[in-house]
Amino acid sequence: MRNDAIFKRAYNRVLTLVAGRAPGSEFDSEHALARELSVSRTTVRKIIDALMAAGILEAKEDAARIIRRHPNPSELFADNETELAQETVERGIMELIQHEEIGPGQQINITEIARRLSVSPSVVREYLSHFTQVGLIARQSNGSWVFRGFDRAFARELSDVREMFELRAAEVFGDLPLDHPAWEKLDEIEAEHRDFLRAFDERKREFPSLDREFHTLINSVVENRFVDNFSYVRSFVFHYHYQWNPVDEDERNRTALSEHMDYIKALRSRDRTSIRAAVLGHLRTARLTLLASMKTGKA
Repeated sequence: MRNDAIFKRAYNRVLTLVAGRAPGSEFDSEHALARELSVSRTTVRKIIDALMAAGILEAKEDAARIIRRHPNPSELFADNETELAQETVERGIMELIQHEEIGPGQQINITEIARRLSVSPSVVREYLSHFTQVGLIARQSNGSWVFRGFDRAFARELSDVREMFELRAAEVFGDLPLDHPAWEKLDEIEAEHRDFLRAFDERKREFPSLDREFHTLINSVVENRFVDNFSYVRSFVFHYHYQWNPVDEDERNRTALSEHMDYIKALRSRDRTSIRAAVLGHLRTARLTLLASMKTGKA
């Protein structure tokens, strides 16, 4: 499900905006803030509610909001709160692989990675444990961890399993009662997609996070320990393949965003035939994109 790191990052940016304005002046509208921050209106409303509760903003009778006071530095979220530890570890380890600091057959120094990423060794250890069952990482008898690497055969097998798991999850999603909270989350993500497409050039580097958010929501409606564990592997590989071959990256990501919108429309139809077509169409595109990205990559 959606984490609050996006909210906290946006909240900090709004505090910076408030600090640059005079108390008593009128603050930006929800629409203007959503465009400025490149986040959904839902996220903006949550931020405004929090600022009003903190006494930083004040509502006027005409529904406008004025700045009541400047924020204190202590009211900013700390940097380590604006990104989940799991995301930090995922990104950090993949970057080490891309820079060839970790290669097939090499040991993974958990203590060193934890130090470099400013997280605890237990967080790194817990994250790596999800990959042992699929053979991506091996735990040695002496307690060390070894990266075994992945190739095109691994990518094909991963894509096969992804299609099976996510197709089932999407069918379950379509059958959810309309008052299920997952539909509200889908509304937020759809709004985020529309905002993202409008500000694509400014936000395009955020695509992996939005892609992760969307697919994590779909799979979250299935309570299955195997799906939960698989999500780490899926995220690790699919959300970083763009680093291997950046050629036509913008076009590929625009295609994925468009397919997400078709996927969402199919889910709302609650028609299994439409859902199946949208899911398989999108995941087959993802498979081809992954394999194409690996042609000139290091993997």
